[in-house]
Amino acid sequence: MATLSLDRQLCFALYSASRAMTAAYRPILTELNLTYPQYLVLLVLGERVIGVALAKDLVAAFLGAKFTNEERHVRRLGKVAKMEDKFCDR
Repeated sequence: MATLSLDRQLCFALYSASRAMTAAYRPILTELNLTYPQYLVLLVLGERVIGVALAKDLVAAFLGAKFTNEERHVRRLGKVAKMEDKFCDR
């Protein structure tokens, strides 16, 4: 029977690699006030957006939406503003 030591388990190697990737991104994401899952969502959405006009329409729709839990969404709008300041030419 094969040894079941932790260092021989593929699942542990994958878990360790995932934690190492998250740790590598942490300084950048902390500066943007984002979590790693939020960052992944931004990547996926960005990949699917074709053209600047559509991206602007999506942001405008988000900013113009009426939200019920205002405090949470005000924080999100603050994150969007930080990203705009960092990455958008004005």
